[in-house]
Order: sequence, then C-alpha cells, then structure tokens
Amino acid sequence: MKLSVPGLGLLLRKLGRDLRAAPGRALAIVLSLALSSAAVVALRHGGERLNQAMRDNYLATRPAHAQLILHGATAALAASVAAQPGVQAARVGMQWRTRLRRDGGAWQPVVLFASETKSPELAQPVLQAGQWPTGKADLALERDGLRLLGGEAQGPMELEGADGRPQGLRLSALVHDAAMAPSSQEGMLYAYLDPAALTALAGTQAEPFLLVRYTDVDERTADDTAQHAADTAATRTLAWLRDQGYTVHEARVPAPGWHPHQRQAQGALVLFSGSALLAMVLCAVAAAVLLRGFLERHRPQLAVLTALGAPAWTLGLACALMVLVLGLVAGLLGVRLGMLGGEALARASPVLLNLGLARATLPWREVG
Repeated sequence: MKLSVPGLGLLLRKLGRDLRAAPGRALAIVLSLALSSAAVVALRHGGERLNQAMRDNYLATRPAHAQLILHGATAALAASVAAQPGVQAARVGMQWRTRLRRDGGAWQPVVLFASETKSPELAQPVLQAGQWPTGKADLALERDGLRLLGGEAQGPMELEGADGRPQGLRLSALVHDAAMAPSSQEGMLYAYLDPAALTALAGTQAEPFLLVRYTDVDERTADDTAQHAADTAATRTLAWLRDQGYTVHEARVPAPGWHPHQRQAQGALVLFSGSALLAMVLCAVAAAVLLRGFLERHRPQLAVLTALGAPAWTLGLACALMVLVLGLVAGLLGVRLGMLGGEALARASPVLLNLGLARATLPWREVG
C-alpha cells in the first residue's frame, strides 16, 4: 500500500527552490547550529580525554595517600611505619623554598625536594632525561621549568643557600612530576636534590614530612569509599605515631585517585560547557527566527498551494522535514568539527596541565 501526502512533493520542491535562491539564510542556519554544537562536543570529548590523562599520569607516580608533617622524621621512622599492617610503603621527604638562577641571570623562586632514589617508588617524579642526583652538586629540574629559564638546559646553575651565599650546581636530569602545576604558568620552579645536599643547603630551614601509601585504598574508584579508607588508615598511622611519642603538626589526606588540580580543571570544563550549551540554545533561537522570516516571506505563495488542494497539515510537515534536513546537516558537521576540536584540546593538555604526553630531552653534554 503506497502512502501519499497530497501536495507534499510540490511543497518540498517549492521550499527547496526558495532555499537555493537564498543560500545565505540556509548557510547561516546550518553554521550557527553546527558551530554551537561543535563547541559542546569538543568540550565533552576533550574533557573526557583530559580527565583520563590526568588520572593516568598522576597514578603512575604511585602517589602517597597521606602526608604527615612532623619534626624528627627519619628513614628509620619511615621503615617502622612501612612495617605496620596495611602500609604499602613509606618514606621521608623534605622541601625548602629558595631561589635559583642560571648562568648569572635573574633569580627565580624554586621549591626544592629531596629525591630518595633508594627508597620505595612512592610519590616520585618520573625521570625524563639524564641521571638522578647522586652528589651535592647535582640537581634535577621539573621539565616545564626550562621555560622560565629560557627554554634551554645549557649553562651553570646556582642556588641561594640558607646563609645567603650562592651554591653552584650542575643540571643532571629533567624529570616530570604529574602532581605539580606547570612551572611556566605558576612562575615557580620545582627541583630535586640528594637528601644530603638539601640538608647542607637548607640547614634547619628544611621542612621534613612523612609520605605513606596504604594497601587497602582502592584509588582507581576515586569515590567516597576510597576517601573513607584513606582517612581511616591515616588515623591509624597518627595513633601509632602518638604512641611512639611523635607530634604530627599537620596531616594531609588528598582525595585518592584525583590529580591535585583535576577538580579545578573539571570546574573550568563545566563552566565552559555551560557557556557552550547556552550558546547552542541562543543559536537555535536565532535559527528559528531566520527560518520564520524565510517562511513569512513566502506565505502568499504557500497559501496558494494550500488553496490548490494541499491540506493545511501538509505545510507543517514540509516545514518539519526542511528543519530536519537542515538540523541533520548541521549536526553531522558539528559533531565532526567537535571531535576535531576535542582532539586539539587533548593535544594541548601537556602544555596546559603539565601532563606526561611528550618526552623531554637534554643535550648529552649537559646531562651526566
């Protein structure tokens, strides 16, 4: 049984000729819908890629589930904590803020960390090029810090010691620390020294802390259950330290499985996605106004066709089909452009968020 709609074919041919006669209006409708939908798709696709990359990079460093600030933290204490039930690994860390410059240039603020290369792999940056610092004259630099130092790894470096005197150092390695924000955007360098070298430079100004990683924290879930497990395990460690006579000045238990800056990145993506959705709604309204103006212009001719026998609902069906075709073209174009935009956003993420998606290199004459 063949289904026919009186006058539909004639109306569609009429509307098609009218659209070809005014291509600018049809192009404006398609582009407004396509570009607005492309922005939504790009942020959705690129945001998913970005969130996954941040998680993968951060978890690859085997981050600590708890950071405990206390004086008197030693390697022996870390070994005792690591021997406690439910503790996977523990190590002592130190940090100190000072200034660094290269080849007599301007001083740059820097946060120094002790690199315990012989300890269990726990919250350690990933070596990108060169060798870990093994002597008092070696320094490893977070790779993005080269941007603040001029983009090159050549030239001697100096650190300002606790006594105010500069100490000459050799850049021995570039490392990637997924937990740190990009140095070029923060205006802060991050560097790593041998523990003995850091102690000699900072003296009593170095801030010791204890990093602990637990076995019963499933950071892959990154939910409230993992957070509760981390809080419970950290509380157990705090109680043990108090029993041993140690005073913990501060306990930090970050959200397991979450990059330190992931929530900020997600917040920005949500804000941009909301703006893109609002833009898409406004573009849809603009497209409706353009289409209404197009139909109003041809109302007398459409009325004639209706008078010749086409039912009134045929006109509505013909307009709906025309809107469907324009929307389908705009949707296909918008999804394609959005996927390309999402890939571009993902490729830009190493620069924006210091992700480990590219390998850094140093001239071999500068890396020992």
